[in-house]
Amino acid sequence: MSTLYNNESRNFVYMKVPDTRTDRQLVCLIRNGDIDAFQVLYYRYTDDLFRFIFSRLGDRETAIDYVQDIFLQVWEKRAALNPDASVKAYMFKTAHNRLIDHFRKSSTRKTHTFDILPDSPEHADNPELQTRVKIAIHQLPEKEALVFHLSRFDGFSYKEIAQICQVSVKTVEKRMSNALKHLRKHILE
Repeated sequence: MSTLYNNESRNFVYMKVPDTRTDRQLVCLIRNGDIDAFQVLYYRYTDDLFRFIFSRLGDRETAIDYVQDIFLQVWEKRAALNPDASVKAYMFKTAHNRLIDHFRKSSTRKTHTFDILPDSPEHADNPELQTRVKIAIHQLPEKEALVFHLSRFDGFSYKEIAQICQVSVKTVEKRMSNALKHLRKHILE
């Protein structure tokens, strides 16, 4: 990462320098206390983790705090990181667990982003359909809702979802199938 000074804004501008090292290589270095490797990992996944958490919470400050906590946890538990396991999946699984704890503690499951339907042309002109879809998504069991959101809203592949949820790809496929059946049934009623 390099730093430039922007005279117009009178601020430092941090520029991400592409790093070709794999996550596995970075984890090996981080396990040995390499702060530069940790910084590369941080800049590689901060935006994705923030979007993942913010899209569910709708609270920018809390999402930022959770992202910071996740990276703090990665650093504190660096000696236990497995270079052969996906560090990305580990961080998203940690984020998912933080969200579960958050909603259990705050008892706001009804108002979190599982209720929010992404903007799409086919729903924009039909508020009744939008409402039915929101209700159907809200009624999904938690594991199916997570798989549905990771796939349809966050764009993760089934393999990536399997790593995040620590289940097999077949389990992800089954949960997605069940989620889609549930949604079709409830939306068409």
